[in-house]
Amino acid sequence: MRVLSDNESLTVITFEVEHIHPLSLGGLTEFENLCLACLACNRHKANRIVGRTDDGAESRLFHPQNDHWLNHFDWSMNDTMIVGLTDVGKATIHLLRMNRPQLVEVRLLWTILANTHPGEFHAAIVQNPVSVLRGKTDTTRLVLAIHCLHSKQCL
Repeated sequence: MRVLSDNESLTVITFEVEHIHPLSLGGLTEFENLCLACLACNRHKANRIVGRTDDGAESRLFHPQNDHWLNHFDWSMNDTMIVGLTDVGKATIHLLRMNRPQLVEVRLLWTILANTHPGEFHAAIVQNPVSVLRGKTDTTRLVLAIHCLHSKQCL
């Protein structure tokens, strides 16, 4: 495995406020139309509200304020790839390139460092964040928090 040389490679922590329904298409700057997105996902999405699955089917994109993540996405068997369960999930993964090599590598590192599958951690921290983080090192807490933020918000 390649050694990562900078914090951004490990955390993908630079986020922007994204208009889910773009301003250029009539979207408003209001809470219900905003989410956090990493720079790369935001650039790939641009001003689109629909995408295409790998097999060419057109679909609307995942709406992080209205849609439930687990209805549209799951994790691969090796815990590093996000898998689309619906056309919405598949089109979003394809357009945002959510399984680009850097993210797959980072997810593998999160799994190793945290000794927790990203999906299991995400579900547990939503239910009881204090108990999930109790006893973890500061580094592990940071890695887990960043994972949760990125996988939940960067869609």
